[in-house]
Amino acid sequence: MTQGLRKRAAAVYDATVCFRDETDPTLAGMVNGEPSRADFIIRRLPIGEIPENENESAKYVHDIYYEKDRVCEYHKFGGDFHKSDWKSPFYKDHVIRKIPTNTKTNLTLMMWTSLTLFALFYYVTSTLLFGTWSQIGGITAVASIVAAMFYFMMAAGKPKTS
Repeated sequence: MTQGLRKRAAAVYDATVCFRDETDPTLAGMVNGEPSRADFIIRRLPIGEIPENENESAKYVHDIYYEKDRVCEYHKFGGDFHKSDWKSPFYKDHVIRKIPTNTKTNLTLMMWTSLTLFALFYYVTSTLLFGTWSQIGGITAVASIVAAMFYFMMAAGKPKTS
């Protein structure tokens, strides 16, 4: 499983994501601005700790996923990671960090979004007012393709109900 990786990487990172809400977030929900809160466990697994034997390596990965499922089930019903989970050998030397909300990041995102949308709006407006018919048709075609792709991506992110 890790033969080619052993020569190139010193470690493998294992990430577990558990959402705090009743339902998992969807692309449609994110676009609509629905907030979601998640807790992460990120572990560094030194490549030397992963067994080289294929069967032992498969069992090692199976044990990791068993532990992850147990942790996620507790989180789903308890709303947080259980402190006794940290006694597991899979979570040795853990550190819990709260990541604060950064206003500067949000302002930077809003600034770049505004700048990009202004440039796009200026280009589209000037092309529609002063462009040739082929340029106007090209912009219309690109806008239609982007809108169709966005629609299909939104539909793919909605849960199926039966």
